[in-house]
Amino acid sequence: MLRRMKLPSSQSWSRFSDFVRTPSLARSVTGLLVLVLALLSAWMVRRYVGEIQHAREEVAAINAGLEDMVRDRTAALTRANEEIQRFAYIVSHDLRSPLTLMRGYATMLEMAGELNEQQKNYIKMIVQGVDNMAKLVNNLLDLGRIDFGVGLQVE
Repeated sequence: MLRRMKLPSSQSWSRFSDFVRTPSLARSVTGLLVLVLALLSAWMVRRYVGEIQHAREEVAAINAGLEDMVRDRTAALTRANEEIQRFAYIVSHDLRSPLTLMRGYATMLEMAGELNEQQKNYIKMIVQGVDNMAKLVNNLLDLGRIDFGVGLQVE
């Protein structure tokens, strides 16, 4: 069942060897097309790489600009925050001394002599108002301490 393979004749070998040795128009065109495609591919790859490099440079420039903007805004916010902290500190201390005087005078009124019930109630309301205002001032000072990073005890 084995078939014998028929070997090509010597004449067919000579035609094949002539074809291989002799460049034909089709082979020349094919080689030229391969060369053109290779050059075109190389040019496209180079262009693509150039576009990627250009895009990376643009991204780097944009990032640098954004970093500068963030740094500037952070500095402006830090300055504004420091101004607010100074204001809170000054206001709270400026309010504390009049409150202390008001509380002291209200307490002294009770010691001045006989007071009727209405006068005692007025003095009590003054002292309560001063105490409430003192709590607000203390809260304002605590807020400043939190902003400065000074530790506070949690109640």
